[in-house]
Amino acid sequence: MTSKKELITDSDDYSTDDMRKRRRSEIRDEIFDKSRKTQRSPNKTQSDDGKLDLLVKMVQGLTEDVKLVRIQQEQYNVEMLKIQEENAKLRKENDNIKKENQEIKKELTEIRRNFEVIDKENRKNNIVIQGMKIRTNETGTIIPQVEKFIEDYLEVEAKVKDAITLGTNVCLVKLENGKDKEKIMFNKTKLGKIPTEKIYINDDLIKKEREKQN
Repeated sequence: MTSKKELITDSDDYSTDDMRKRRRSEIRDEIFDKSRKTQRSPNKTQSDDGKLDLLVKMVQGLTEDVKLVRIQQEQYNVEMLKIQEENAKLRKENDNIKKENQEIKKELTEIRRNFEVIDKENRKNNIVIQGMKIRTNETGTIIPQVEKFIEDYLEVEAKVKDAITLGTNVCLVKLENGKDKEKIMFNKTKLGKIPTEKIYINDDLIKKEREKQN
């Protein structure tokens, strides 16, 4: 028979073996857990590194975009400055052209005024006869006919410098002096006594004066 002491000894041995097995199992489980954690950690680190690299690339891309925008903005500013300078230059040239045009207009006005003065001076001894029947002689001149007409109807012995036909029964008469013209203009009312014809005598007006009368 097995003694009580032997049973106790066997029981103790069993407990000790059981504890050892359990401890080995726990140690094995701990090692396995650590191994799994160690295997998972590099994957997580790699994932974090990938995100960081992507973020860095995005920042770099944005930085390049900002640089490009700045370069384009600088180019735009340069172009706008050139356009503004060109516009200022054109405005200045336009102002100069306007000024030159005003000066030219002023000069033309002065020339026209001087021409009118000269033209009027040249016409001051002239008269225009309308309604007189004009017949030219063999030489083609109408001076003798005009002088005779003035003497017969106006009772003025005038010296005619030149006489030119302007149209049907219209002639321009250039007198030698202003006194003869004054006498003719004073006596032109006598033309109303001619029963068969309507004859008029007027001053030889410049264009501006004729336009005012019309």
